[in-house]
Amino acid sequence: MSPSSKYVEIYAKQVEVAREFGVTEATVHNWIKAAEAGKNNLKLTKRDGRNYLVQDEHNRAEMVYLKSKGRKHASNINQFILHADEEKLEQMLGSENLDRVINTLVIHQDIPLKYCYLNEGAKVWNQYYEESHHGKRDDEGLAKASKILIGYLQKFDTVNVVDLGCGNGETAHQIVQMLKANNKFNKYVAIDISEEMLDSATKNIETVVSGEQIESSLIDIEANSIQSKLYSIKKNDRRRVCNLVLFLGTTIGNFGNMINQSRVLKNIKDGMSEDDFLLVSNSFDEYYNRSVFSHAQMTGASAIEMIIPKYLGLDTGVIEHEFIYNTEEQMREHNLILKSKVKIIFPKRDYSIEFDANEKISVWKHKRDTFEFISEKIKLTGLSLKFIYLLDSKPFVFYLSSVL
Repeated sequence: MSPSSKYVEIYAKQVEVAREFGVTEATVHNWIKAAEAGKNNLKLTKRDGRNYLVQDEHNRAEMVYLKSKGRKHASNINQFILHADEEKLEQMLGSENLDRVINTLVIHQDIPLKYCYLNEGAKVWNQYYEESHHGKRDDEGLAKASKILIGYLQKFDTVNVVDLGCGNGETAHQIVQMLKANNKFNKYVAIDISEEMLDSATKNIETVVSGEQIESSLIDIEANSIQSKLYSIKKNDRRRVCNLVLFLGTTIGNFGNMINQSRVLKNIKDGMSEDDFLLVSNSFDEYYNRSVFSHAQMTGASAIEMIIPKYLGLDTGVIEHEFIYNTEEQMREHNLILKSKVKIIFPKRDYSIEFDANEKISVWKHKRDTFEFISEKIKLTGLSLKFIYLLDSKPFVFYLSSVL
């Protein structure tokens, strides 16, 4: 039952197993006790008189099976039966996106934040923006970064502004104004997953430039390259044209770890030429702000990540909110902790998902940047870092990159 090697890799803490497999520490404790009694196939190794779970592929497969078995045979006593509002969810997301949400919920116990910006979510986000910015368009950090940026753009005849995850277009507004004032502006292209956000952004930019200089494209940049769009807006222009790709509003942090962020940056980089630049902004990671969740205090921000859970039936009677800094992943998280066993039924699909009490569903994750993290992901993506600007008055960072 127990490997004899002193150097076998182990799970040092039961909480590590609980996080990896989405179960409670009590469940892990029971798995170990059952393994000691020969009632499951988990491999254990003894260290300092105590049994630990071996960290290998056999045990991973066995724990996935035990978790599935536990759900299947768990008692339904005190189980909440929730009926998802599929009609509302399909109106908001569309059938295919709802399938993706369900699949992610099953596999990762996450609800992807990007889908919360569709339809009514766009209105909620606009409300949050107004609350957090108090109706002011000017952004101190962006204004200062723009003064550095214009130096890199002087050699070009004209510049296209490509606004990724455009939101309501407010963050791009200053850039467009700056380029127009310097006789460099050519075209504004809004790219977002939400038609409502695209509409809001283009209307905002129309207050600065004519409609003929504005385009919009419905693209999920996490899943798709923007190569064809970046190529098409320059292909017939005989001037020296720069595509200035904006990835602002701390959006990059919502993609989480190095792998996910690098994948998104690679989708952007694949369409960039040597005459293009990528400007990114994100919040900056410092010890004192790791426990700060100011967005949680604001009705708009709190509501946007709860729109989909609301239609799943996950309200205050079923869940508790957890706001934590995950030291292992080095990111802030908003999780929903289930008060009891829950079964979410999707009547139209004849499908259901079951969760145990105390299991977590993640609805928001944000990874702030550090100088080291910026350099590593930029290098991994195949980009060259031109400048990093850290704002003194608040933990906020801008960085500009180009193709190597």
